[in-house]
Amino acid sequence: MKRVVVLLLSLLVPSVLLLAGCVHMRDPYLLSDVITRSERGVSANTIIGSLRTSRTTYALRGSDFARLRAVGVPDQVLDYLQQSFVNDVALVVRYWMGGDSLGKCAKCYPQQVDLGSLQKDGAVRQMPPPLRTTPGRALGLPDWYHSTKGYSASGGITVDELRDLARSGMTDAQLLKELRTRPLVDVIGTGSSFHLGSTVTAGLTGSMLADLHDEGLSDAVLDELQANYLAVYVEYLRMRYLQDGRGAKP
Repeated sequence: MKRVVVLLLSLLVPSVLLLAGCVHMRDPYLLSDVITRSERGVSANTIIGSLRTSRTTYALRGSDFARLRAVGVPDQVLDYLQQSFVNDVALVVRYWMGGDSLGKCAKCYPQQVDLGSLQKDGAVRQMPPPLRTTPGRALGLPDWYHSTKGYSASGGITVDELRDLARSGMTDAQLLKELRTRPLVDVIGTGSSFHLGSTVTAGLTGSMLADLHDEGLSDAVLDELQANYLAVYVEYLRMRYLQDGRGAKP
């Protein structure tokens, strides 16, 4: 009987702590405030400090980084936005692989945004991630996430190769086909050290995505590039947990 009580407590305590942490989390920081403060000349370090304090991250599409740069958000902030998103995805996958999640705590996950009208009328739509349980998918990933299913088992594509294909005159339709069938490579560290608290440096940074826009890549291609990167990153994390014996197949 004593062993049963201990087991029940071991299962309940993490959930109670998780709920308590969620209750005490600050409301998500508004991306519109990041933009306004950037326009006013507030330093990148100060803006990043506010984001860290609020623990807010955003699930930005590839084209969003160019939009943010266009309204004055510094590259240092763009890179922080991408890296913090990558870090939170690692946490989400960690819970998923352990058979747990952050529950229905909307402010605990990367916030989704819609910046489609930003340069037209300054509109920024910010919303919580989808919190529906879907087999084979970690809770809290953005709507635009897709798995690596459908990618070729071999013959990945690099960012430099994508850039060269665009420069050669390949159409958007052709570039999108490349990104939808070939996994992105050389953007995720493959060092031997990997543990539950480890983070992976984003190999595809926010400023890189903004640069690619400046070089002529379309919004659709940039969005697919970011989706490809997220798919490959989630699969990389999933396989590392499986190889290290830290999770069961979801």
